Amino acid sequence: MHLTEILRSTSTRFLNIWDSYGKLCEYDLYDKQSGSYTIIFRPLISGNHKIDIRIFDRPISGSPFIVDVTKHNNPLWSFGKRGRGENELSMPVSVIVDDRNEREHVYILDPGNSRIKCLTIDGKFIEHLATDSLVESTSTGLAYRSSTSTFYLLDWKSKIITEFTTLNSNSSTTNLIQSQIQINHQITCSLFQEPVQIALFEQHINSLLICDNNTLLIIDNRTGDLINKIDTRSFGIKTIKAFTINLQDEIIISDHRIHILSYDGKYLRQISSINQQQIVDVDIHITHEPPDLIASHHKQSSTIHQHTKSINNQIIKGGFYTALCVDKNGLLLAGKCEKDGNAHIEIYDNQGHLLRIIDSYNQRLRRPCSLATTQDGCVLCVDLTTDSVRKYRYA
Repeated sequence: MHLTEILRSTSTRFLNIWDSYGKLCEYDLYDKQSGSYTIIFRPLISGNHKIDIRIFDRPISGSPFIVDVTKHNNPLWSFGKRGRGENELSMPVSVIVDDRNEREHVYILDPGNSRIKCLTIDGKFIEHLATDSLVESTSTGLAYRSSTSTFYLLDWKSKIITEFTTLNSNSSTTNLIQSQIQINHQITCSLFQEPVQIALFEQHINSLLICDNNTLLIIDNRTGDLINKIDTRSFGIKTIKAFTINLQDEIIISDHRIHILSYDGKYLRQISSINQQQIVDVDIHITHEPPDLIASHHKQSSTIHQHTKSINNQIIKGGFYTALCVDKNGLLLAGKCEKDGNAHIEIYDNQGHLLRIIDSYNQRLRRPCSLATTQDGCVLCVDLTTDSVRKYRYA
């Protein structure tokens, strides 16, 4: 008899999960149709949780299982340190995820070594793209459109944007797949002064967004002709620290705040800073003694709300938002550098509500400069100061 059949036929629960206060937790059970099962539950507090699994009222081998739930969100893996080797980076500035196939690939722009590095989604080195002399130390922007498998590489010194695709070929000596690049075309814009970053629109597929000398330029990706110029100083934004584009083609930019503009450059709204709103879902720093409350996707109880003020007071330190990205569900992820030298990643819903914070407690972030999300609810973060890329779960 299958475990799922036993569950249906018995009047008592065969699986119980207790939190550190002895309260039963809700869970979901999935039959993988292979003799194994997946149990998913979301803890509401930190501390040891006990999972008791029984068949015909007898515990299975190893039951009860103890799961230590932490209130911190540490990286699943970290790749890189300063150097020139296969597993090293020098001044990485951008990360993208190629999700066109079931096996996602991660690409890191590594201008200090004049190369683009390719990793598996598990952080294992695959190869360096055969870009010849295309990538220089002055290459600062990399973007990718999965629908056309097209890369866009920006060099601030030459002021050239190169559109290219990759071609895979098998090496007869190593039996590995090596990617050659095929340059489709190159463009520039007469208004370029110091173009440093590039982003792609979802709906206006022939438009590119360029950050140039704290001005936003929208150009045609075929000719380089200017479509629109947005001077953010008219909105009181003197320095653009990061920018991205959401699913509705709204432009999101940041300094010490996060601002949202329309495609044609009209100021729409500002996302409330962390000290101006309650945290709906947070992964760090509840101030009472362990076991500590951890946020969930469920509505928070009054117990959590009464701690909101102390949470906010603990993590408000000023600083700037230095990395932005929007995932496939419209969630906004924002990397923020604090004045004390530490950094974290904030996650907002499409209404601008703060859902949670990735604190990377045991491996502190210093200077997040690029973010990219994966299909399985993880975010990749380039940490410029430590010459590394880290992967975190956020959904």
